[in-house]
Amino acid sequence: MAVSEGQKSVLSSAQARHNDPQSQNGCRVIMTQLLRIVWPYGLYVVVALAVMLPLLRPGFILTLDMVFAPHLRLPLDVNNNYLFYAALHVLNFVLPGDVLQKLLLMGILLLSGVGAHQLAEYVLSKQARLPLLFGCWFAGVLYMINPFVYGRFMAGQFAVVLGYALLPWLVRSLLELIKKPGWGQALRVAAWVLAISVASIHVLGVALIIAAALGGFGLWRYRRQAGYALKLGQSGLLIAVAGVALSSYWLVPLLAGHGQTATTIDAFGAGDRSAFATFGGQVGPVLNVLALQGFWFERTDMVLLPQDFSSWWLLWTALLWVIVLLGVRPAWRADKSLTLVFTLLGLLAWALALGTNPLSQWLYAHVPLFAGYREPQKFVALLALSYAYFGAYGSVRMVEYMAKRIATLAAAGLGAGLLLVPIATAPLMLWGFSGQLSPWQYPADWYQVNDYFNADRSTYKVLFLPWHLYMSYDFAGRIVGDPAEKFFDKPIVGSDNPEIGQASPTVHDPLRSQLEQRVLPQAPGRADLGAQLRPLDIKYVLLDKDYDYQRYNYLDQQIDLGLITETKNLKLYRTIE
Repeated sequence: MAVSEGQKSVLSSAQARHNDPQSQNGCRVIMTQLLRIVWPYGLYVVVALAVMLPLLRPGFILTLDMVFAPHLRLPLDVNNNYLFYAALHVLNFVLPGDVLQKLLLMGILLLSGVGAHQLAEYVLSKQARLPLLFGCWFAGVLYMINPFVYGRFMAGQFAVVLGYALLPWLVRSLLELIKKPGWGQALRVAAWVLAISVASIHVLGVALIIAAALGGFGLWRYRRQAGYALKLGQSGLLIAVAGVALSSYWLVPLLAGHGQTATTIDAFGAGDRSAFATFGGQVGPVLNVLALQGFWFERTDMVLLPQDFSSWWLLWTALLWVIVLLGVRPAWRADKSLTLVFTLLGLLAWALALGTNPLSQWLYAHVPLFAGYREPQKFVALLALSYAYFGAYGSVRMVEYMAKRIATLAAAGLGAGLLLVPIATAPLMLWGFSGQLSPWQYPADWYQVNDYFNADRSTYKVLFLPWHLYMSYDFAGRIVGDPAEKFFDKPIVGSDNPEIGQASPTVHDPLRSQLEQRVLPQAPGRADLGAQLRPLDIKYVLLDKDYDYQRYNYLDQQIDLGLITETKNLKLYRTIE
């Protein structure tokens, strides 16, 4: 191929730059600086892979509230996380649903670790290099791997953990705003608040508590600085205006008492709080919350607990408490007012997570939206953040002591050993949650039935049985939320009853209530179920052959239901007029 004179000139210039010692030195300096910035975060990649590597095989990770399907559709209702699911829907045009799910879960872990690391780096900026590094690593690993994160992952509450992962990023941004109020930093804070609101409305409440506490901290710290309160107030107003404006599509209906979220919160009552009360475990709720446990899910037989894995679990937890407590004194010396804020936030989180104290009862009675916290253990997210703050200082103190009294190598060994403590409090997170979770494929006959539905161009709904919101599916390997509504392309009508104590459905649907209270209870004693379903626009009945499906043998006795097909996993019926 002929080379033009212009191309020869370009090649000669590139070769000259390559041979130029100054150019080579400049590249080495850039690469060295880049490596110095990036390499501390490699630890979080390793830890995330230690959790997720067995789950990266093809297939979907299905658990209680985490049901992904091949096609991620737009939500039918507009609420706070509409944009989040809309983004997944758009990305699904490029990436398969199972790949998106795993990228999301990996991203949550990495955001948690790196965010806490950067927050610790900000507050520990005056420490020596080696103790600083291990302090940041300890905070990051603790915030990434702990019983709170473990429980929420196992329950499939990935949106809650995503909001949790964003909290340290918000806190650092708030601290930078407090140090130097301004519109640019205010907009960055607003972006983090918006991101948290899109992920989880429950974590948004936690974020607002943090923002209020840090705002008060800033006003106190700089109370003698002329004009500071005005600047911070202007920044706060900008954050509020931007947040309300960008969230108005769901926030305005919520505050007006309309929409799905408002209806759901209004329906929550004492029965819901009883069903999802904080779990005391072996040590009682007070200590269990301090151990970052207490999730109601822990009282079921659907998840293993750290105490099931090792009788030493409380010792590791006690060691974590020691490290956190050792951080109080150096934190106080470094920044008294900020340490007081994190102490008060930790105590408040502990009290609210218990859910049985006068403060919580007053909030339930007098703050309407607070009723949405029917599961108070979510406030442990804030306690974990406080632990990361004090744990960073505690680990720095221990590494510094070892470096001064013995040797730098011994200090590095101690720092590495300290990183094992948070992992030991939630050891079941490692290697695919100790094999409790695995990638699974939907059965081939589910795809076949979906193709049959799509071939029927009429408008209709499908009744999905057995009538349980949560039940065990052989292809999922465990109890999961109803996957039919997300898998099939046609509107699916399944149970919305969680069957957990006296808990009410998250979304109240008159059609489902009618089916559960009148139509299905009467069906075994009648032979005209089809006639009952047709006025409800239900054309098909799909029975999954799992759990207690034999209870629905009466479907074969109906005079106005015809069996279309039976496969290994499914029986499909059609109403007959």
